[in-house]
Amino acid sequence: ADATSQAACEDGDLCTVFDECAEGAICVPGPAPTCDDGNACTNDTCDPAIGCVFTQHNDSCDDSNPCTENEGCQNGFCVGSAIDCDDGNPCTTDSCGIVAGCTFTPNSAVCDDGSVCTEADVCEDGSCVGVDIDCSDGNSCTQDMCDPQTGCENPNHPDETACDDEDQCTVGESCLNGTCELSGESLVCEDDDECTQ
Repeated sequence: ADATSQAACEDGDLCTVFDECAEGAICVPGPAPTCDDGNACTNDTCDPAIGCVFTQHNDSCDDSNPCTENEGCQNGFCVGSAIDCDDGNPCTTDSCGIVAGCTFTPNSAVCDDGSVCTEADVCEDGSCVGVDIDCSDGNSCTQDMCDPQTGCENPNHPDETACDDEDQCTVGESCLNGTCELSGESLVCEDDDECTQ
Protein backbone atom coordinates (compact mmCIF):
# COMPACT_ATOMS: atom_id res chain seq x y z
CA ALA A 1 0.00 0.00 0.00
CA ASP A 2 1.21 3.51 -0.74
CA ALA A 3 1.61 6.30 1.81
CA THR A 4 -1.85 7.80 1.16
CA SER A 5 -3.75 4.55 1.75
CA GLN A 6 -5.97 4.60 4.92
CA ALA A 7 -5.21 8.28 5.56
CA ALA A 8 -8.10 10.44 6.76
CA CYS A 9 -9.72 12.65 4.20
CA GLU A 10 -12.89 14.65 3.61
CA ASP A 11 -15.22 13.64 0.80
CA GLY A 12 -17.19 16.90 0.97
CA ASP A 13 -20.31 15.21 2.24
CA LEU A 14 -21.14 16.20 5.82
CA CYS A 15 -23.38 13.16 6.09
CA THR A 16 -20.39 10.82 6.22
CA VAL A 17 -17.73 10.58 8.92
CA PHE A 18 -14.32 9.00 9.14
CA ASP A 19 -13.71 9.20 5.39
CA GLU A 20 -10.49 7.42 4.32
CA CYS A 21 -8.20 7.52 1.34
CA ALA A 22 -8.06 4.47 -0.86
CA GLU A 23 -6.06 3.73 -4.00
CA GLY A 24 -4.10 6.87 -3.57
CA ALA A 25 -6.29 9.76 -4.64
CA ILE A 26 -9.77 8.37 -3.94
CA CYS A 27 -11.53 9.52 -0.74
CA VAL A 28 -13.93 6.79 0.30
CA PRO A 29 -17.00 7.98 2.30
CA GLY A 30 -17.29 6.69 5.84
CA PRO A 31 -20.45 5.70 7.73
CA ALA A 32 -23.32 8.10 8.33
CA PRO A 33 -23.12 10.17 11.50
CA THR A 34 -25.53 9.61 14.38
CA CYS A 35 -28.06 12.43 14.05
CA ASP A 36 -30.23 11.51 17.04
CA ASP A 37 -30.68 14.44 19.42
CA GLY A 38 -32.79 12.36 21.83
CA ASN A 39 -35.76 14.67 21.34
CA ALA A 40 -39.01 12.99 20.33
CA CYS A 41 -40.28 16.31 19.01
CA THR A 42 -37.74 16.65 16.20
CA ASN A 43 -37.30 14.80 12.93
CA ASP A 44 -33.58 13.97 12.76
CA THR A 45 -32.11 14.01 9.24
CA CYS A 46 -28.83 14.82 7.55
CA ASP A 47 -28.11 17.38 4.79
CA PRO A 48 -24.83 16.71 2.91
CA ALA A 49 -24.13 20.45 2.82
CA ILE A 50 -24.75 21.29 6.48
CA GLY A 51 -24.78 17.96 8.36
CA CYS A 52 -27.35 16.93 10.96
CA VAL A 53 -30.67 18.75 10.82
CA PHE A 54 -33.23 18.63 13.63
CA THR A 55 -36.64 19.82 12.46
CA GLN A 56 -39.40 20.43 15.02
CA HIS A 57 -42.80 18.83 14.48
CA ASN A 58 -46.18 18.90 16.27
CA ASP A 59 -46.91 15.18 16.41
CA SER A 60 -48.04 13.30 19.50
CA CYS A 61 -45.35 12.17 21.92
CA ASP A 62 -44.80 10.52 25.29
CA ASP A 63 -43.15 12.54 28.05
CA SER A 64 -42.91 9.43 30.31
CA ASN A 65 -44.72 11.35 33.03
CA PRO A 66 -47.63 9.41 34.59
CA CYS A 67 -49.14 12.72 35.70
CA THR A 68 -49.81 14.01 32.18
CA GLU A 69 -51.98 12.87 29.29
CA ASN A 70 -52.70 13.83 25.68
CA GLU A 71 -49.09 14.85 25.14
CA GLY A 72 -48.10 16.63 21.96
CA CYS A 73 -45.04 18.42 20.63
CA GLN A 74 -44.99 22.21 20.95
CA ASN A 75 -41.97 24.27 19.93
CA GLY A 76 -39.70 21.25 20.20
CA PHE A 77 -40.92 20.14 23.62
CA CYS A 78 -43.28 17.33 24.62
CA VAL A 79 -46.14 18.96 26.53
CA GLY A 80 -49.14 17.27 28.15
CA SER A 81 -52.09 18.29 30.27
CA ALA A 82 -52.24 17.29 33.94
CA ILE A 83 -54.37 14.23 34.66
CA ASP A 84 -57.25 14.47 37.12
CA CYS A 85 -56.39 12.58 40.31
CA ASP A 86 -59.57 13.56 42.14
CA ASP A 87 -61.19 10.40 43.51
CA GLY A 88 -64.21 12.34 44.78
CA ASN A 89 -63.45 11.35 48.37
CA PRO A 90 -63.04 14.30 50.77
CA CYS A 91 -61.23 11.96 53.16
CA THR A 92 -58.22 11.51 50.90
CA THR A 93 -55.58 14.02 49.87
CA ASP A 94 -55.10 13.47 46.14
CA SER A 95 -51.75 14.07 44.47
CA CYS A 96 -49.62 12.87 41.58
CA GLY A 97 -45.95 11.91 41.58
CA ILE A 98 -43.56 11.28 38.71
CA VAL A 99 -42.88 7.75 40.02
CA ALA A 100 -46.15 6.51 41.53
CA GLY A 101 -48.69 8.51 39.53
CA CYS A 102 -51.94 9.28 41.33
CA THR A 103 -51.93 8.67 45.08
CA PHE A 104 -54.81 9.02 47.52
CA THR A 105 -53.61 9.54 51.09
CA PRO A 106 -56.18 9.29 53.94
CA ASN A 107 -56.58 12.51 55.92
CA SER A 108 -58.34 13.60 59.11
CA ALA A 109 -60.40 16.46 57.70
CA VAL A 110 -63.81 17.52 58.97
CA CYS A 111 -66.44 16.02 56.66
CA ASP A 112 -70.15 15.31 56.28
CA ASP A 113 -71.27 11.68 56.04
CA GLY A 114 -74.67 12.75 54.69
CA SER A 115 -76.61 11.41 57.67
CA VAL A 116 -78.55 13.60 60.10
CA CYS A 117 -78.17 10.77 62.59
CA THR A 118 -74.52 11.56 63.27
CA GLU A 119 -72.61 14.59 64.47
CA ALA A 120 -68.95 15.66 64.73
CA ASP A 121 -68.17 13.85 61.46
CA VAL A 122 -64.44 13.47 60.76
CA CYS A 123 -62.33 11.45 58.33
CA GLU A 124 -60.81 8.19 59.56
CA ASP A 125 -58.87 5.78 57.33
CA GLY A 126 -60.33 7.33 54.19
CA SER A 127 -63.96 7.25 55.33
CA CYS A 128 -66.22 9.86 56.91
CA VAL A 129 -67.27 8.71 60.39
CA GLY A 130 -69.66 10.45 62.78
CA VAL A 131 -70.89 9.95 66.33
CA ASP A 132 -74.48 8.69 66.59
CA ILE A 133 -76.87 11.28 68.00
CA ASP A 134 -79.04 10.37 71.02
CA CYS A 135 -82.63 9.76 69.96
CA SER A 136 -83.79 8.43 73.34
CA ASP A 137 -86.99 10.07 74.60
CA GLY A 138 -86.87 8.31 77.99
CA ASN A 139 -90.08 6.41 77.29
CA SER A 140 -89.89 2.61 77.45
CA CYS A 141 -93.04 2.38 75.32
CA THR A 142 -91.51 4.02 72.28
CA GLN A 143 -88.85 2.80 69.90
CA ASP A 144 -85.82 5.10 69.72
CA MET A 145 -84.56 5.15 66.14
CA CYS A 146 -83.10 7.50 63.57
CA ASP A 147 -83.68 7.88 59.84
CA PRO A 148 -80.54 9.14 58.04
CA GLN A 149 -82.70 11.55 56.02
CA THR A 150 -85.30 12.78 58.51
CA GLY A 151 -83.64 12.29 61.90
CA CYS A 152 -84.99 10.95 65.21
CA GLU A 153 -88.23 8.98 65.25
CA ASN A 154 -89.95 7.54 68.33
CA PRO A 155 -92.90 5.39 67.23
CA ASN A 156 -94.94 3.59 69.89
CA HIS A 157 -94.25 -0.02 70.75
CA PRO A 158 -97.29 -2.20 70.05
CA ASP A 159 -99.92 -2.15 72.78
CA GLU A 160 -99.44 -4.79 75.48
CA THR A 161 -95.66 -4.74 75.05
CA ALA A 162 -94.14 -5.38 78.49
CA CYS A 163 -92.63 -2.30 80.12
CA ASP A 164 -91.49 -0.94 83.46
CA ASP A 165 -93.04 2.17 84.99
CA GLU A 166 -90.15 2.28 87.50
CA ASP A 167 -92.61 1.99 90.41
CA GLN A 168 -91.41 -0.84 92.65
CA CYS A 169 -94.92 -1.35 93.93
CA THR A 170 -96.41 -2.37 90.58
CA VAL A 171 -95.98 -5.48 88.47
CA GLY A 172 -97.16 -6.63 85.07
CA GLU A 173 -97.09 -3.25 83.36
CA SER A 174 -97.57 -3.04 79.60
CA CYS A 175 -97.66 -0.32 76.98
CA LEU A 176 -100.89 1.31 75.92
CA ASN A 177 -100.83 4.10 73.32
CA GLY A 178 -97.17 4.78 74.02
CA THR A 179 -97.58 4.94 77.81
CA CYS A 180 -96.57 2.37 80.40
CA GLU A 181 -99.79 1.42 82.24
CA LEU A 182 -100.53 -0.85 85.17
CA SER A 183 -102.25 -3.93 83.83
CA GLY A 184 -101.86 -6.25 86.79
CA GLU A 185 -102.07 -5.78 90.50
CA SER A 186 -100.08 -3.74 92.95
CA LEU A 187 -97.54 -5.65 94.94
CA VAL A 188 -98.83 -6.80 98.33
CA CYS A 189 -96.37 -5.52 100.85
CA GLU A 190 -98.08 -7.06 103.98
CA ASP A 191 -95.63 -8.70 106.36
CA ASP A 192 -98.31 -9.86 108.78
CA ASP A 193 -96.78 -7.69 111.49
CA GLU A 194 -99.44 -5.47 113.07
CA CYS A 195 -96.70 -3.15 114.27
CA THR A 196 -95.63 -2.15 110.69
CA GLN A 197 -97.39 -0.37 107.90
